[in-house]
Amino acid sequence: MLLRSTSLFSNNWLTWFSLLIPLNVCRKQNNYKIWECEHERHTYEKCQYDDYVRRMKELSKKKLAAAQESE
Repeated sequence: MLLRSTSLFSNNWLTWFSLLIPLNVCRKQNNYKIWECEHERHTYEKCQYDDYVRRMKELSKKKLAAAQESE
């Protein structure tokens, strides 16, 4: 395994990184033909989107808590 010490990295980063490797392997094997790696690209982009949504929900919870605390 490339990354033994997972305490330094969040699970979301490791998931994102683990999906990027197969995408790059596919790209390299297919000479960067974008239509050849659609499934891998979609999986990678979905992971990025889900992470973005999670972070935005977390931020809105923090903002709501800060607003309630200041009242």
